[in-house]
Amino acid sequence: GRGSEEVASEAISAGVTDYLQKGGVETYELLANRIKNVVSHSRVWEFQAAIQHDPLGFVERFSDPLYALDSEWTFTYANRVACDLFETRLDRLIGENMWELFPEAVETPFYDHYHEALAEGESRTIEEPFDPWDRWYREHLYPAEGGLTVISHDITEEKWREWELERNRE
Repeated sequence: GRGSEEVASEAISAGVTDYLQKGGVETYELLANRIKNVVSHSRVWEFQAAIQHDPLGFVERFSDPLYALDSEWTFTYANRVACDLFETRLDRLIGENMWELFPEAVETPFYDHYHEALAEGESRTIEEPFDPWDRWYREHLYPAEGGLTVISHDITEEKWREWELERNRE
């Protein structure tokens, strides 16, 4: 109840994050705030530990395709879902030029958006049909000095629902 520096020192050495003395109504509010702070910091530490331990493992858990292209449009990274999207293995994707591997993409809005994003150096989100595959995609483009990172999301079903809803309204 009264505590001592020796007890507090031993507790902190054993891994205790904080302590407070018993007594008073304000103690409960103080305890609640300290618990919230510890939980919040714990989540940050867990996140930092996860990405430091295995940063590529972190993006491999994405449910959407994620891939990186260098400034020459060569694939430098692709997660498993991106390989599924492109219907190829990782070893057949990495080191290949996107526009040579998928020439059907050259005459599409994606080609223009990718080039503009890289040239301007500004992130953007696009929503376009990809006619060669009869699909719609929402893509987040993140340019960097060395190239472009793309997170793609197939929104074809969403578009079909929108069209169906519009047709029903008419």
